[in-house]
Order: sequence, then structure tokens, then C-alpha cells
Amino acid sequence: MRGKAERARSGKIPQGTGSGCYGYTYDRETGTRTVASPQATVIREIFSDFLSGVPIVSITNHLNDAGVPTFSGSKWYPVSIHNLLRNETYTGRTIYRRTSVSMVRDPRTGRKKRLAPKRDPSEWIEILGATPMIIEPAIFEAVKRILDDRQESLLKEERGCLGDLRVALARF
Repeated sequence: MRGKAERARSGKIPQGTGSGCYGYTYDRETGTRTVASPQATVIREIFSDFLSGVPIVSITNHLNDAGVPTFSGSKWYPVSIHNLLRNETYTGRTIYRRTSVSMVRDPRTGRKKRLAPKRDPSEWIEILGATPMIIEPAIFEAVKRILDDRQESLLKEERGCLGDLRVALARF
């Protein structure tokens, strides 16, 4: 881990054996990413469609119907699109050590579960110039606001439903 942190501090992405990021190719020698043009076009279209009000499920269906492959060559899922829309890397910002990954055994099932809580921003290492920009930061922020508003409204709705349930249960 210390070696990866030093690589990040020296301005290189500590890619390791990870698959990388959709829209980019990784250059091991320079430790930086370059834009993969066909994928970058898809990313721009996804952001544009979402800002135009197209639902994530419709974007997913359109990509699958058009035969656009994912990074791994499989089909698209709504969660993939959601994660792509939340990925700040597309603004050209590369952060190493944003999360702390650990494996914990689930007490109910006994299976190992991956946890990745966010670290304190003081522990993050920003790698300047390692990733070229595909999406303007203003567009990313607008998409993020929409996603945050939707999540907040879903939480309010969920709290409202639970409140209604509590009231109904209190009557019995």
C-alpha cells in the first residue's frame, strides 16, 4: 500500500491489476490515462441524455439495443449508468485513497462482504494531470445535483411511508 501511495504522490495512477475506467485506456509506463474516443462519445451521450431528462433505464435500454459494449464487453445495467454518472474521474480529477476497502464476514450468512467507506478528505491523494477531462465540471455538477435531489426525495418518500405505517400500527 505504501508503494501505491508513493506512486500516486509522484503523479502516477496506482492502477495495479484493476480493469480501469470506461472511456479511458491506461498507459502503464507513464501511469496516466488517455481518452478512448468511441467510449468517450458514449459517456458524453449518457450525460447529455440524462440532463435532457431521459431516465437511466431508458439510457440503459438504448445502449443495449444499439449493441454498445461495456468496458468488460457485457450488457449495460441501470446501476452501471448510475455509477458512471457519479464518477468524478470524467471531469479530469483523479483521487487515490478516497475509500478504505475491507472485507468483513456477514454474521447472518458467514460470507465475506466488501465494505468501502469514504475516508476523511485529508487522507485523499489527488493525482494532478493523470486523467484528461471528458465531461465539463459544470455538467457533472448539474447531473450530481439531479441525482442527489432524486435520492433525497426517495428518502423523504420512504420516511413518509414509514411514518404512515407507524401511525397505522399505533391505531391497533
